Amino acid sequence: MSKKGLHRHYDGLDAEERFRLDVLATARGDSQESERLVGSCPRFSYTINDMGFVGRWQGAIEITLRIYIPLGEQLAKLRMIEALRVFVPYSQTLLSDIAFDAYLKGHQSGSRHAWAYAGKSGGPSGMA
Repeated sequence: MSKKGLHRHYDGLDAEERFRLDVLATARGDSQESERLVGSCPRFSYTINDMGFVGRWQGAIEITLRIYIPLGEQLAKLRMIEALRVFVPYSQTLLSDIAFDAYLKGHQSGSRHAWAYAGKSGGPSGMA
């Protein structure tokens, strides 16, 4: 089937198929194909609330989303800082305890080594 003949079948497309094809046509820069897809799209008449009212709601929602996205990123950073403010003191205490324990074990090991090197039997006095 040639590309030229495809537009004959546009009347049978559902909304999802038409949208997908129009996105692809727009992405490849094929404005004629996009115009044919849009032009062959079924048209319907609707009854809606006053656009002055509905439009304001749509505008309010859009403004809210446009503001929330950058503020949401900043809020996420603030929440991370808050979590770190709680976590860091515990982490520092843990690391200090680990360092002190490592120092103590090293001191004990060195004392035992020196005691044995001096030819003494048993363990150094005061070591558990």
